[in-house]
Amino acid sequence: MFWAVAHLRKNEITTNDGLINLFWPTYEGNFFDIGSKKLEEYIQQDQYPNTLFTFALFMAETKLSHSRKAYGLLDLMGDMGGIIEVLTFGCSFFINPISEHSFILKAL
Repeated sequence: MFWAVAHLRKNEITTNDGLINLFWPTYEGNFFDIGSKKLEEYIQQDQYPNTLFTFALFMAETKLSHSRKAYGLLDLMGDMGGIIEVLTFGCSFFINPISEHSFILKAL
């Protein structure tokens, strides 16, 4: 008679795939895989004499966590020279005409 033991291990998945995704994940889920298995020949006279194969399945004590974060807009701005510098440069297009107009009014 053969005896097999397998341990199911829980895996947690968390993904952050959005372009602007600051606080919450886009997907959370679980799946199970076989963490360990053992097959051995087992010689014993038991109450089921015609048994050829016995299989036992247990939950493993360990758990794996997988996470993925996509390259987002804030990561891009951080690589371009810092978020504050990029926002300052972007806002200067809106503030420059107002500043120029104010200078012309004071100069007159």
